[in-house]
Amino acid sequence: MKKIISAVWLILSIAACLAADAPTPAPGTFRIKFQAYDGDPKTPEKMEFQINPLDAGGRTSFLKLGDFIDGTKLRLIKFEFKEVKNASGQREDASELTVRDTVTGKAIILPLAKVVDSPAK
Repeated sequence: MKKIISAVWLILSIAACLAADAPTPAPGTFRIKFQAYDGDPKTPEKMEFQINPLDAGGRTSFLKLGDFIDGTKLRLIKFEFKEVKNASGQREDASELTVRDTVTGKAIILPLAKVVDSPAK
């Protein structure tokens, strides 16, 4: 029983440390991450995109071009497949998903697997 309690305490301690180290969004913004995509980049209109809002109880969504990110005024408008060479010369996915704020008309580029501060919902 002591081992279980110790393991739970360790997990909770690590989670608390990670949460304390996580960057907070700038005032008037929320963090969002384009996590992954599924489908053929040659036909982006048929693809699905995994979007992770990181603040205010956001839930992971699997969306298509034209869809709104849940709870926001942001609409997915464009996907661009990109590759770059990393420091070791290997090809690395650097694709970008563009969303548009339907109130201001401003486009926001979400690089794959990067956290971006987006205007307030």
